[in-house]
Amino acid sequence: MMANMKIASTATDGLEPLGNPGQRSYDLLKGILLEKLSERHADLLAEPVTSQDGRWTDWYSDGSATKLVDLDESDQDAARAELGRLKSDIEELAGRMSARGDSDNLRLSAALSNILEVPDEASVYVRRVDSPDGCPFQLVLTNWSHRKADQPKAVSVLSTMVPRQPRAAPPAPPVAPPVAVPAVRTAFPWWVFWWLGWLVLGIAIAYLLWLLVLPCGVRLPFGGTLHLCPAAIAEVDRGAAARQDQLEGEIARLELDLATLEGQCQAQPVVPEPSQEVVEAPPPDEIDRRLERENAQQGELSFTLVWNNRSDIDLAVTCPYGSRIYWRNKTENNSSCTGELDVDANVNAGSATSDPVENIFYSRAGSGRYHVEVKLYAKRLNIRAHDFTLRIQDGGATREVQGRVSSEGEIWRYTYER
Repeated sequence: MMANMKIASTATDGLEPLGNPGQRSYDLLKGILLEKLSERHADLLAEPVTSQDGRWTDWYSDGSATKLVDLDESDQDAARAELGRLKSDIEELAGRMSARGDSDNLRLSAALSNILEVPDEASVYVRRVDSPDGCPFQLVLTNWSHRKADQPKAVSVLSTMVPRQPRAAPPAPPVAPPVAVPAVRTAFPWWVFWWLGWLVLGIAIAYLLWLLVLPCGVRLPFGGTLHLCPAAIAEVDRGAAARQDQLEGEIARLELDLATLEGQCQAQPVVPEPSQEVVEAPPPDEIDRRLERENAQQGELSFTLVWNNRSDIDLAVTCPYGSRIYWRNKTENNSSCTGELDVDANVNAGSATSDPVENIFYSRAGSGRYHVEVKLYAKRLNIRAHDFTLRIQDGGATREVQGRVSSEGEIWRYTYER
C-alpha cells in the first residue's frame, strides 16, 4: 500500500547514493523489514518518488510528520531512544545475513546497512502514533541510503543522534595472596640447540623446494621444466571475470523486480519506469470519441487514460498540495486544487467494454508537480502486458505518454510539472 502523505521534497544535487539501484529498492527493503522485524521497522522508510528530470525527490509517509530537530527536548530524547532501538535491530539483522556468507545475503546485508545512512539530522522525521507498546513516536527517514558527496565515509549521522549506553567496567580480578617460591638452580637448557638445528634444516629444505616448484610446474634437477597446467586456463579465467561483471549488472536490474515476483509479505509491487517501448496509441479523435460517449468533462487541466481490453485499470492523480483523486476519493475541492474523477471504466466485469476510458479533470489547478499512477486492478484477459495511453490536456497544450502494466497490483508512475 502506497504511503499517501508527502512530508518532504529534497534536491538530489550534492547527494551520493549508496549501493546499486536494486539495493535501494523501496519495496524490496520494506518487505524484508516487515517480514524479518516488524511494521515499526518497515515504516522507518519514507517512500521516494523522483521527478522525471531526476533533480528532485518527493518523500511520502502514512501521515503528517515533523522534523525530529523541531521537537521539544523531552520529546527529542524519547524519539532518539526509539531511533536507537530500530537502528540496533536493523544492524543485528544485517549482521545475521552477512554471517551466512552467500552472495544474495551479502548484498541484502549491505542494503540494510545503507538504510541507516542519511546526509544530515534534518532527514529524520517523527510521526505521532497510538501504539500499544507505549511509544508515541514513529521514526521516518528521508534521503535514506544517501550521504553528502563531501561527507567522510567514516561518519554516520544516525550514530551521532542515538544516545550511547555507558559500558560497565569489568570486575577486577581477585588478588591472590603472595606465595613464597623457593630458589631453584637450573642447568643450562642444552636441548634448545638440538631443536634449533632441526629448525634450520627444515628452512633449508623448504627453500630448495621453493626453487624447484613453479606455478603449474616443477623445475627438474637435471634441467628443464615439467608443466602441469592447461595453457588455456588464463583465457578461461579472463572470460569468467568478464561474465561475472555482466551478471552483476543484470542482478542490479533484476533485484528491482524481486518484490513483485516473490510478493514478500504483501510488499507493494516494484514500480517500473515509464515504458520507452513503442506501442500503438489510439488516434486523438478516438480518445475524444470515448470522452464524448461517456459525457466526460474537460477542465483547466485534464488527465485521460485509454486502453483496448476489458481489464480494470485505475487512474489516480495527486496534486502538488497532497490531495489525491482516485476511485475511493472521486472529488477534491480546496483553494488550490478542485477536481473530479468523472469516468471510472470496467469496474464490473459484466458491464466491461473493450474500448474503455477513465478521466480526471481539474476546474482549478495550482502550479507544481502532479503525480500520476496507473494500476492494473483486475486482469480479465490472458495477455502478457496491457498497453495504455495517458493524455494530459493543460489549457491548449496536449501531451500523450505511452505506458504498460503486466500483473495485477502493478503500479506505473509519472510526474507532470505544471
